[in-house]
Amino acid sequence: MPSELKYWLSFNNGAEIIQLPVNPETISVSAQHAFEDFDVLQLGERTVIGERKLREISFASFFPRDYHPSYCEYQPVPDPWSLVRQIEKWQASGRPMRFQVAVADTEQLGGPKLNVAATIRSFQYREVSGHPGDVFYDLTLKEYVFPTIREEVLPEQRSRAPEEQESARVYVVKAQDSLWLIAKRMLGNGDRWRELYDANRQVIGPNPNLIHPGQVLEVPAG
Repeated sequence: MPSELKYWLSFNNGAEIIQLPVNPETISVSAQHAFEDFDVLQLGERTVIGERKLREISFASFFPRDYHPSYCEYQPVPDPWSLVRQIEKWQASGRPMRFQVAVADTEQLGGPKLNVAATIRSFQYREVSGHPGDVFYDLTLKEYVFPTIREEVLPEQRSRAPEEQESARVYVVKAQDSLWLIAKRMLGNGDRWRELYDANRQVIGPNPNLIHPGQVLEVPAG
């Protein structure tokens, strides 16, 4: 029976999406800070708390060969091995993907419960005796932080001579963003949202009102 929570893996700004056909029983999220211990003369040991480390997310489930209403989230279920190949392709790409846990009606219930860009650190799978055709797996992800505007350089500008390079600016879409808000923040005028859309049609698609967290937009020159 479908549950309230939905689990999604997506890649390439949502161009490729997998909804997990069987929800994991548990998800482990590890969040830590960097600590440094040192001795202070006459005061003893002291601890300095550093920046938060990137979260690690791990869970296990299986890709069923056949639909069963007691544990499958939807039907028809995808071929298990096609899902394995898709995740392996994402892992081999060297690019981040996105992991989301959301309820059926995200607007009424406060939005996604978890929505992070992540790299695939470990993907292990196996067939189990007594479950013909099913593929059981363990997946470990690590949170990914996109480069800041000053760190990001567009690929076409890397090939230019230094004196020809312009100051490349990009913006990573966040939850609740709109093109008007981004134009207001980055260009100083929300009415310039059309310039932003024209520069990013291939990323956004045909509907300028539909942008997704994690999309990387090129910001036109001010």
